[in-house]
Amino acid sequence: MKKFFIIAALVFAAASATLGQTPDKPTTKPTTKPTTTPATTPATTPATPVGEKVASAGGGVEQAIMQFENERLAATLNNDPAYFERVLADDYMGTGLSGEVTDKAQTIANTKAGDPKFESLSYEDQKVRVYGDTAVATGRAILKGKVQGQDINGPVRFTRVYAKRDGNWQLVAFQVTRVAKP
Repeated sequence: MKKFFIIAALVFAAASATLGQTPDKPTTKPTTKPTTTPATTPATTPATPVGEKVASAGGGVEQAIMQFENERLAATLNNDPAYFERVLADDYMGTGLSGEVTDKAQTIANTKAGDPKFESLSYEDQKVRVYGDTAVATGRAILKGKVQGQDINGPVRFTRVYAKRDGNWQLVAFQVTRVAKP
């Protein structure tokens, strides 16, 4: 729990350092991926940091982060731990649907164990905002699957925080919340 507060403090410090600056134009994709099943989406995990490759190719930070997000979709559907090993920061902390907090090692172990297991997953309404060496990705996801044997079907909202460290973008924090039923 102490690690979580340290990460939160670092994220807020990074955001505070950029107060007064206007974030780069957000990247919006109304529907970035159709619902896909693991059987039809091959997992790909390049050896080089994809975000850096895209950014250096003139695509910009927003596009680099969106590429991470799209790779995450495939890795999550296919329970591919290589993506998480490559992209998650050593001090990563994620907060799940029921408030559970996981670190990098737990996230990789859960992925290897096939938990969560998705039948389908799609992202919508994605936006990326960049604040210097920090990027915040938000969006909506439609889930169909199970976590620890429990159904997790339905819409959620998510926030992921990326930080640029030693020239590479890493995911440092994640939080997901169910969308309330009207």
